[in-house]
Amino acid sequence: MDLLFYAMECPAGQRLWQALSEIVLARPIEIYRAIESLARRLRQPVNADLVAVILAADDQEFAKILDIGDFLRELKTIIILPDSRDETVSRAYTLYPRFISYAGGDFSDVAAVLNRMINKNYFETNTIAYGR
Repeated sequence: MDLLFYAMECPAGQRLWQALSEIVLARPIEIYRAIESLARRLRQPVNADLVAVILAADDQEFAKILDIGDFLRELKTIIILPDSRDETVSRAYTLYPRFISYAGGDFSDVAAVLNRMINKNYFETNTIAYGR
């Protein structure tokens, strides 16, 4: 399973990377820091097993992520929102994420979910490969 990591250079992005570093460093990973480069990448074919971790550090960044939402809907996505307002969460659901978290936390929930997604995929893939 490949990983795609998107976060601007900001304190929340650094905390997220710290929380995920043990999980992501053992896997192929693509890192993006600008929405334009992320959008260019998502316009290319993507692996069906790709998991995207997307951090929207503020409302402006979240608006840009929503603008490229058509490309994200087909991916297994974990999205981290700038706040937990009902309007923000409602808009995030239009991206069909597998999990939603918030930029103010310690991201241990994101690490746990990502780890589970990776391990679930690993076991499903190996089960199919071995015909079990």
